[in-house]
Amino acid sequence: MLIKLGVLYGAQTLKALLPLVFVPLILDITGPEQYGLVSLLALFIGLLGLLDAGVSGGITRLVAIHKNDVQGVKKVFSFYLKVFCVLFAVAILLFTFVVLSKDLIENNWLKSNLKPEIVSQSLLIMGFILFVSYLKTYLTSFLNGLERQVPLAYWSVTSTLAYYFGSYLGLVYSSGDILVYFLIMLVVSVIDFLVVSSLVLYYYSVEKTMLAKKNVLNYISSSYQNENIKVRDFVGTTIHLSGLSLLWVVATQVDKLVLTKYIPLEEFAYYQIATQVSLCLGLFTVPLTQFLLPRLSSLFSNGDSDRLSELFTKFFLAFIAIVTPIIPLFFLCGAELIYVWIGSRDISENVNGYAKWLISSAYFYGITNFLFIILFAVGKLKYHFRAYSLYSLLTIPLSVIVAMKFGGEGSAFFIFLHSMIFMFFWSGFVLNSLIPKLIKYGFMVFTASLLSSVSILILNKLVFFNLGVVWFALTSVACCALASVVILHLVFSKYKSIFIFKARFSEVFK
Repeated sequence: MLIKLGVLYGAQTLKALLPLVFVPLILDITGPEQYGLVSLLALFIGLLGLLDAGVSGGITRLVAIHKNDVQGVKKVFSFYLKVFCVLFAVAILLFTFVVLSKDLIENNWLKSNLKPEIVSQSLLIMGFILFVSYLKTYLTSFLNGLERQVPLAYWSVTSTLAYYFGSYLGLVYSSGDILVYFLIMLVVSVIDFLVVSSLVLYYYSVEKTMLAKKNVLNYISSSYQNENIKVRDFVGTTIHLSGLSLLWVVATQVDKLVLTKYIPLEEFAYYQIATQVSLCLGLFTVPLTQFLLPRLSSLFSNGDSDRLSELFTKFFLAFIAIVTPIIPLFFLCGAELIYVWIGSRDISENVNGYAKWLISSAYFYGITNFLFIILFAVGKLKYHFRAYSLYSLLTIPLSVIVAMKFGGEGSAFFIFLHSMIFMFFWSGFVLNSLIPKLIKYGFMVFTASLLSSVSILILNKLVFFNLGVVWFALTSVACCALASVVILHLVFSKYKSIFIFKARFSEVFK
């Protein structure tokens, strides 16, 4: 378990660090306005979740449940291929839509001074990239269900390295031609798709061969009497995941979509850079989700609720202890950190105006993600779907109004506000109902981590601020890391008894 987590976190760390290294280099070559087109592609890729509609998550859970059954793996793989054919048709429609609407986007939506032919050709290449990226995302669901995240993580790092190094070198040797950037990204995306396809076929063959060698006939005969129930379970899970995915994508991307219309492309680039900074919290949430979803689903399927509760509690408290100091870090030292990264005082001030709020909202979303993980594992996602639906009915239209009226800073603050409210009033309530005293100890860890990091950051500012921006930024990061380590040590060495909490799934979900 620790080796797998180490690999996943190592891969996510590299994937988080690479943008931090290359974004300022690419921004320096392209300029803010051309980089706005790169930000537009990031927005489009974020919107792909609308078309996945929860299918990938449903496949992951179905594979995780049947991965120890040779007949089950065969039947799930056959179903997986049929779904791929459907999504391939959807990808063709997606590409057609981009091609037909590129002139509309260019002339009536974007506020840009770039040459029309550059924008038009960039949008065409984006259409191809979206086609390939959409299908590749679905392919990874099978590997995640088999818990083959390690080889997937190795390849993910390799492809990310190829993307950033290749695009940067292309821009350098083409004197900043943004079309070269997009063409290189398209080539890397195609290679990525082909390699992931090969990994799926290889590990399907390996899994099938390994299971065939085991004497599981008795298990097969009993398990597959309920084959149709499992398929219906997949459909039910997918429906709720679909609703959550649609709502999540709209809720998290609608502000960006509206901002592309109402603010200049250059300003939108700053907002998207701030979003990129906030996505660094994916360093903590993405590996956890990849690891916990199949593992907790398998534990619950096997009736091991105690182990599920213990594993979930450990990761929940560790997340709070490690990530909480990042919030005061960006409120007290964010502009200096971004200045060291970007190298421009004006850009760093503009970006941190958004980043401090988006980082905080990403933290709250990370807490809420734990509720999603456990409800997904126990097959009770419908409760989260209902709550998130009501929440989104209010926040989505308000997000549009705020983006139109108050621009980027208003949008960033509003995201912070409503994500915090949802975390406290829904996630906190349900998690505390599922695992008694979890929120009590979580709040204690949060308070200790927040107060210790704020205190040490203020002291650091008094001592090191006048020694230079770089030194101050580095010591600030070191202070937050120290606070995290101390709190984490206290959690796991002094309060081990909290891990004996028992889950109450049956009582809560009668």
